[in-house]
Amino acid sequence: MIVVLSVLALSSCACGKTHRHLLHGWVVEYHGESRDPVPDIFLPPAAPSIQQRFQPLSMADESGIFPGIHEGIDVSGRVADPVVAAADGIVTESHRSWAWENQVRIDHGSNENGYDVQTLYVHLDERLVTIGDRVRRGQQIGTVGITGMAAGDPLHLHFVVYVRPTGVASGRWSEANPHLYWSDGIGKVTCYQPERDYPFAPLRLTYPLPCRRPQGVQ
Repeated sequence: MIVVLSVLALSSCACGKTHRHLLHGWVVEYHGESRDPVPDIFLPPAAPSIQQRFQPLSMADESGIFPGIHEGIDVSGRVADPVVAAADGIVTESHRSWAWENQVRIDHGSNENGYDVQTLYVHLDERLVTIGDRVRRGQQIGTVGITGMAAGDPLHLHFVVYVRPTGVASGRWSEANPHLYWSDGIGKVTCYQPERDYPFAPLRLTYPLPCRRPQGVQ
């Protein structure tokens, strides 16, 4: 069963203390009011919670110092939880940086709208793929971690979708709202199910962390 969840507008302090243990089935925000153009997110109860949504526009807090831009989504997890590929693709990056530390980037090819699509997985504890690897949807590519200067709290996977016009090899990649690309439709977070047939086209994504399996299902 899929449930519609109202997004909670919470301060960073409140969310860090009150909601850090809501690991499944919740969409919460710890940086204030959302300007996400997808206002309603349908999150399966078994899906790891979204600790912060996509923020495409700049906004300031009451002090005027918080820029309010969040180019991806933060998905709840515990250290060493598996991180899985959101679609078939080729690994284009698998490295460390000072801000994001362990990260993996996957190229998924072009979608039906004429855009190349890539996904990025950040703050990993461990990377399990290398550049050039071909991966399949649902394949484990790393584990959840708290690495990098920008990791922060609560513990999460930072997940980003990038797009650029197909055929423009030197073009700039732009951050896109992940909620526009789920397999079940706009705003409908889609848990990966190994028994399900996902068509190659149109290009759609599944959740980058596994959802809880129903009791009795191995």
